[in-house]
Amino acid sequence: MEGNSQVVTGSGRNMHKGLTRVRLAWWLSSVPAIILVGCSLFGLGGGPKERALILKFVAADKLNFDGTSANPVQVAVFVLSATERFKGGRVEMFFDDDFDRAYLAEFAQDTVAKWMFTIKPGQTESRTLRYKLGPSAPKRVYLGVIGDFFRPSEDGRQRAIHTLRNTKTERLTITMGENYIESVTR
Repeated sequence: MEGNSQVVTGSGRNMHKGLTRVRLAWWLSSVPAIILVGCSLFGLGGGPKERALILKFVAADKLNFDGTSANPVQVAVFVLSATERFKGGRVEMFFDDDFDRAYLAEFAQDTVAKWMFTIKPGQTESRTLRYKLGPSAPKRVYLGVIGDFFRPSEDGRQRAIHTLRNTKTERLTITMGENYIESVTR
């Protein structure tokens, strides 16, 4: 019986088939666990995914011009899951938490992340912003930028929306004119 040994019980049943089933069951139960551990180690799992935005703000020399001089402007930057409430809200709402609490509570449902900055006239500055997208986050997210200008332009250009790519890091340039956001470009 060399090379092909079999275990036979006292009742005459072959134990080799039972051991093969046990090995197969063990193998089938361990493979999904190994895949799950591997995916989570290499960022392929369903956990939150960290993203980075590298934003370069380029401000005009007459930024936030009030008729006599240029002034710094407060800018709010959002990562959004939807844009409708961002488009519909009054500018003051995004800078004053007491302005319209009910609207802000609804807007918070669309907000993945938020940052506030003061941008100075004639300067260029870069900011690295980090945020996390959970497993239930939408496939498409947006960058919303809004400025609290003294005299906002008549055409509503004090805010801009840009669709973000599904990448770990994205670099964007935000160009700010006298009293408006001129562009958001890659």
